[in-house]
Amino acid sequence: RVASLQWSYSSGGPTPSWIQVNRGHHDISHDGDGIAAAKDQLTKIDNWYSQQFLSLIQKMDGIQEADGSLLDNSMVLWVNELAKGNIHSHGPMCYVIAGKAGGALQTGRYLYAQENHNNLLVSVMNKMGVEGNSFGDPAFCTGPLKSL
Repeated sequence: RVASLQWSYSSGGPTPSWIQVNRGHHDISHDGDGIAAAKDQLTKIDNWYSQQFLSLIQKMDGIQEADGSLLDNSMVLWVNELAKGNIHSHGPMCYVIAGKAGGALQTGRYLYAQENHNNLLVSVMNKMGVEGNSFGDPAFCTGPLKSL
């Protein structure tokens, strides 16, 4: 089973006024690197998203199954579609993966991979028991990440 949770479409950019940010996320993401107010607002937004991710995985960890928790038997990937919004770059990107995928995933590591994120998605697919060597456009795939 696969689920996807998307807070907003990429160019939508809700205005997260509940965290005292009064501009749209997408709009702020296009500000230059030297604009301190934009950095502060993006940090608030990213912090809020991280809290939501933490809440999700804590709840999953609290649901016990016969062979561990729901989180132990799942893999949860947190990702943004761009590394830097103001220049629309795709790398280097940060990803957070939680869960053990039923024992297929070693946790507690920090990995650095120079490969395209499509290869990460191939790896996720493979760790969840779906065979294949490409995800999305095959021109952007060389296969699963060896380090994952």
